[in-house]
Amino acid sequence: MVDMQLILQPILFDSVNRLSEILSPEGFYGFKPGTDRKLVRWDKVVEYFWHLDGASDRVKVKEVGKTTEGNPMILAYISSPENLERLGEIREMSWSISHPRGLSEGEADRIVADGKAVVAMTMSIHASEVGGTQVFSDLAYRLLTCDNELTMRIRENVVLLLFPCANPDGQIMTVDWYYEWLGTEYEGCGLPRLYHKYVGHDNNRDALTLTQVETQIMNRVLLKEWFPQAYVDHHQMGFYGSRFFIPPNSNPLNEVTDPLVWTEQKHYGAQMAIRMASEGVSGVEQAAVFPADFMPGFSLVFPWFQICGMFTESASVKFATPVYVHYHQLQPHPRGRPEYRASVNFNDPWKGGWWRLSDILRGQMAAAMATLEVAANNREMILRNMHTKAMRSLEIGGAEAPYAFLFPPGQRDPNAARRLLKTLMDMSVEVHQATSPVRVGDVTYSEGTYVVFAGQTARPFLVSLLSRTFYRDNLWVRSQDGAPMMNYDFATQTMAEFKGVEVMEAEMPPVGSFTELNEIRQPEGVVEKSKIGYILDGRINDSFKALNLLTKAGVEVHRVHEAVDLGEETLPPGAFYVPKKRGVESKLKEVAGEIHIRFHGLKEEPGFSHGPVKPLRIAMYQRGWGGNMDEGWTRWLLEQYGFEYTTVTDKEVKEGLEGCDVFILPSDPPALITGEGVEEWYEKRFKGAYTVPVLPPEYKTGIGDDGVEKVKEFVDKGGRVLVLYESCEFAIEKLGVPVRNTVKDLKPEEFHCPGSTIRVNIDNTHPLGYGMPERGLILLRGNHAYAVKGGHWNENYGAVITYPEEDMMQSGWLIGEKHLARKAALIEAKKGEGTVVLYGFAPQMRALTDATFKVFFNALVG
Repeated sequence: MVDMQLILQPILFDSVNRLSEILSPEGFYGFKPGTDRKLVRWDKVVEYFWHLDGASDRVKVKEVGKTTEGNPMILAYISSPENLERLGEIREMSWSISHPRGLSEGEADRIVADGKAVVAMTMSIHASEVGGTQVFSDLAYRLLTCDNELTMRIRENVVLLLFPCANPDGQIMTVDWYYEWLGTEYEGCGLPRLYHKYVGHDNNRDALTLTQVETQIMNRVLLKEWFPQAYVDHHQMGFYGSRFFIPPNSNPLNEVTDPLVWTEQKHYGAQMAIRMASEGVSGVEQAAVFPADFMPGFSLVFPWFQICGMFTESASVKFATPVYVHYHQLQPHPRGRPEYRASVNFNDPWKGGWWRLSDILRGQMAAAMATLEVAANNREMILRNMHTKAMRSLEIGGAEAPYAFLFPPGQRDPNAARRLLKTLMDMSVEVHQATSPVRVGDVTYSEGTYVVFAGQTARPFLVSLLSRTFYRDNLWVRSQDGAPMMNYDFATQTMAEFKGVEVMEAEMPPVGSFTELNEIRQPEGVVEKSKIGYILDGRINDSFKALNLLTKAGVEVHRVHEAVDLGEETLPPGAFYVPKKRGVESKLKEVAGEIHIRFHGLKEEPGFSHGPVKPLRIAMYQRGWGGNMDEGWTRWLLEQYGFEYTTVTDKEVKEGLEGCDVFILPSDPPALITGEGVEEWYEKRFKGAYTVPVLPPEYKTGIGDDGVEKVKEFVDKGGRVLVLYESCEFAIEKLGVPVRNTVKDLKPEEFHCPGSTIRVNIDNTHPLGYGMPERGLILLRGNHAYAVKGGHWNENYGAVITYPEEDMMQSGWLIGEKHLARKAALIEAKKGEGTVVLYGFAPQMRALTDATFKVFFNALVG
């Protein structure tokens, strides 16, 4: 149930005294945004927007939260003074027209007549793409001070929700870095580290899971409070293609989305194109490069909610330093630009030369004004369209399967299931719970089952995330020579599969009694009475958080190496056993209450095999070269589950790893780990088109031969090395693990898996497989399948996860299934006194694959 109190509550702003003069950005900053070699830092942007708030009654600014590193995130509401005085009412109308259940035709007509078009814009979520945050001070100033007919119409008919920066932490990093090297040979070079504490560029891949603070803030404002009719995210791209990409996106499109969304994209994009052309902007491209099938950023998640989500892309410069591009360097693209020549969707190609930050700002300003122009000129139609799309979604969901999605009790990991349901609710999905048994055809589900009915505004979103999906293989997803192209993201976004949550599709309408929920309530933590000891279910990811809390508190915890019969159920190997000791029960109650987990009380002395858990000292490698997002995500995940770790760089690795038990190498090619052959790696990866990035020498990292030898010594002396995904090649090439990637060199026509859920067999009697089902799903993207080379010591290699003979794909797109048959996805290799664990997939991918967290966490437990 949506909290209507949140929608109806007044929007509170800090009281300010209105000033007499509105300063221009140039007057406030001391230079015009877009000036060569000048950037405005976030703290000054914030100051300027507060200045506008105090100087004009056409804008209200609100701090809507703090970023990961404690910087303010601000939102500017821009409209007429009259509209700003009734923001709460306008917000209620925007929400109601988008969620029309119970809304009469007369009420809908009133909203269409009296409501305002709500448009949201976000800027510079990728901090290296500086243009958005730089230009939108000028946009705000223009909207506040200009009194021509168009601008007045925009203020009258539109409420603009403006996030001047979606990644303030990264913006500060970027500006500081740029000025540090300004005037040197490294001027304009990229950051050597991630431009977000954890996720870097992947902050625009978080709109489905809402893990990061900034995503949560924007989601709350946009999906929980306002529900705008249109949304635009302003980005930048590489140097060597078109100058600007504007909507619509290229084929293929997501067919689950209401077709009116894509028609609206064309409407907004057409006005952008004509406005940009009329202002002399060349190199503008539409319907190319960026497909409309899916990408987990807001711009392509929102179409699933009937919102016309869009983004623009501008060719980049070196932050604020101009870049020179030769005409012959301008490239075609397999998606929509077969040659760098004029075409219907690219009718005025740029001819090369100097490209400046001011050029970016000019194009982004035109695109933003065109978006507002469409909304202002077509206010009633846009509101009516939103009502039409939402009503269609309700009607289809009630008239055809799937009618609902059921989350039955008895989940392997109930905490993961509840977290998924909470995320759905955070994204405005209506969730019910059965207050009686539920019948679907001949099948009955128990009382307490969570039910998500498909007949709601978010139906396309639900079908895409909770149904089995098959990516459509057609001409749009193949290059001119017929080779399949890698998806822009994954070939499926089936979150329930990623998270190991059991969801049943209702092919007939569910029959029973239901209540709509305001929240997903967490169960009380339970510690059952026992005079002997306690058992914690190792199938639950949060059991590792409990383990870490307990061991830090000095509580003795054991790992159980065989099945445990609890009477009402039998737990597979991998449960945790806490012997009964003085004071233990009170600590267990504290932990159980914190993480909503049950400690089962043993009724008789344990007859199972078990051994004490030893807290392991964990180190994880962090490199330069722009940083590694997999490393950042892994840091974030370890912190969420209470694993203590140490970040090590080249120096610490070369000095030896004596102070740790486990050494993690996040997914990376060997060249970027060792620092050797980086030029050759770039040459191969980019087929000779680009050179190695310019960076100060101290940021061109690598452990080198000395570091490799230290890693070998670490393993030989009993250490454990975890190599994640791409880093498997490091284990093979540098550590001498006799394993081969059997699909590494296959062409896409032979093998292609661009992010699909694949069925695997899991040895859950092996310590790395503890807590896992015997049959499960992994998320696989790319050419990875491993086999142990025949040799004298085959018994030293354990294939913990393997692919079956056939019928492997659950959702997504898979070509060449036969090449995976019987190969391994997870291998433990003994080496000296230690082990190397090769993960031929990403078990912790973007912290969204809860189903496979355990095979990673198990390796962190002694």
